Amino acid sequence: MLVDSRELDPTNNRKVALSVLMPCRDEATIVERSITDTINTLRRWYRGSFEIVLIDDGSTDGTYQRAQALTDGLPELRVLRISTNGGKGNALRRAFEQTSGSVVCFLDGDLEIEANHITPYVRLLEAQFADIVVGSKRHPQSQIDYPWERRVLSAAYQLFVRALFGLKVRDTQAGIKAFRREVLEQVLPLGLVKRYAFDAELLVLSHKLGYRIIEMPIQMKFREKYGSGVSLKAIHQMFLDTLGVFYRLHVTRYYDAANPAKTLVPDE
Repeated sequence: MLVDSRELDPTNNRKVALSVLMPCRDEATIVERSITDTINTLRRWYRGSFEIVLIDDGSTDGTYQRAQALTDGLPELRVLRISTNGGKGNALRRAFEQTSGSVVCFLDGDLEIEANHITPYVRLLEAQFADIVVGSKRHPQSQIDYPWERRVLSAAYQLFVRALFGLKVRDTQAGIKAFRREVLEQVLPLGLVKRYAFDAELLVLSHKLGYRIIEMPIQMKFREKYGSGVSLKAIHQMFLDTLGVFYRLHVTRYYDAANPAKTLVPDE
């Protein structure tokens, strides 16, 4: 069940230039700061109209209640709640349907990457230099505070993705990405992955459809909440999900059948 904090508010249907989707789960201790920092940053630096859509993906610590309490004083904010955790991909797909921005940005709600990245990313899209702008931990100009275990996993995963798909993106998993709306309208309905490999599937399909992807540097501070390691179960599932994308793309041709209007292009 999807609950919208403003579903009875007629201003829901207003058109904006930018929609920022912030998925989060069990972030009650920082959600208020995450929201207010993002809104204040955009008010200062972004000249167009915008909305912030925070998606609570089945939190059990009061995240939704704390975020929803801010909506009366922040007209740019909407808060959606999914009662049962279904994964970041599922949350973003469902939230996208509630947005109106001609540019859509995904920004993780955990404050590892701050909102000051949004405006330069969006300006690249508005200037038509790209269709997608992604943050990259492995960009040479990035400044990151990241445990070595995750650095190794990130590098291994990107080599795996490049070997399977020819995707020349150094980091598919960073928690900030900006898209032209038409890209997501085309690609999100094709995808099936709901959790760990959602970002990779999204970028692989965008690349196959011929959309232009640019990588940008990020500043990122790792949060100890999650620990320095990644569970073996999560790693196993990520690689299985990625192999599933390869299977649907190259063996069953599922994505072609699901998208007869536009042909996927072969690897370069």
